[in-house]
Amino acid sequence: MGKSEMFRNGGIIFSIRFIINKSCSMNNPKQEDLQEIKKQKAFFVFLAKTPVRIVLIVLVLLAFILGLTFAVYTKPISSPFVQRIVNILPYPAAFVNGQAIWMSDFIKEYEAITQYFGTLDDSEIPSDEVVKATIMDTLVNKIAVQHLANQYGVVLDESRVDEELASLLSTTTEEEFLAQLEEMFGWNLDEFKDRVLQPLVLAEQMSEFVETSEDLQAGQKEKAEAAYTRIINGEVFSDVATEIYSASGFEGDGDLGLVNTSDIPEEWMEVINAVEVGSVSPVTEFPGGYYLFSVVERTETEDGEQIHLYGLMIPQATLTEAVTHYIDSIKEWRIVGKEQAEE
Repeated sequence: MGKSEMFRNGGIIFSIRFIINKSCSMNNPKQEDLQEIKKQKAFFVFLAKTPVRIVLIVLVLLAFILGLTFAVYTKPISSPFVQRIVNILPYPAAFVNGQAIWMSDFIKEYEAITQYFGTLDDSEIPSDEVVKATIMDTLVNKIAVQHLANQYGVVLDESRVDEELASLLSTTTEEEFLAQLEEMFGWNLDEFKDRVLQPLVLAEQMSEFVETSEDLQAGQKEKAEAAYTRIINGEVFSDVATEIYSASGFEGDGDLGLVNTSDIPEEWMEVINAVEVGSVSPVTEFPGGYYLFSVVERTETEDGEQIHLYGLMIPQATLTEAVTHYIDSIKEWRIVGKEQAEE
């Protein structure tokens, strides 16, 4: 046998032995190999079960959150459990044009009011549902005023807040005032400013703005202009006045009777003197509203001139009306404190 043939045969024998050894090692694996196989098997089993586990975990979390949510909105808001939860998780009590009123803030107001009611006789305390509805009305109105202020560029005047506080403190000492706040509402001075004084001052500023705002007064002025047009087109002054007053919940036909000119405000007389008998004055703005006057007759007496006068006043829009109109024009969703609003 030549060397090349021996080498070839030796290679074949080596290959056969290698295959036999590998086969034996697979049929009789070492301990390390067994552990590795077990690890790989466990990993693939975990992967197969992971989606199920994730779903189970998610379902458990959802059930837990739903349980908390159910408790928050069904248990009494005076419950310590509810108060702890809402101080940790931001549960909404309402939404006003996308802005949330949080349950934590609602409960703080509720606690302050109930503490105040604790100083009153039981006969003076309204029902719990009325209390919650009133609190929600107040919080919604605060947000509406703030939104209107933002819309028209009205900024809170902090100096007026300080003036209001100084006025309150002028009648007592600061220590006594703080003691009363704590006893009646459980507030400190900063909480009182934040919850009462600042919203109050901003509302006063907005009231002043509404009175002089052409935009916010446009609707009322248009009503007065429409009434003037109807009268000069032939409708009876008293009929128009009766209709307008009735729509506002008032009685009257605008007949002021015989009036001494000396009893008529001077600013009115400037307009009335220009009105001929049987005619009507143009719409004139005075503090508080838009006025129309009609002179039926003029009479001279010993006491001076008397005028049989008709008058119609369309009141100026108020902040309350502006807030109501704003709330009606936006999306508002109350989760709690909605009973009174629904009535």
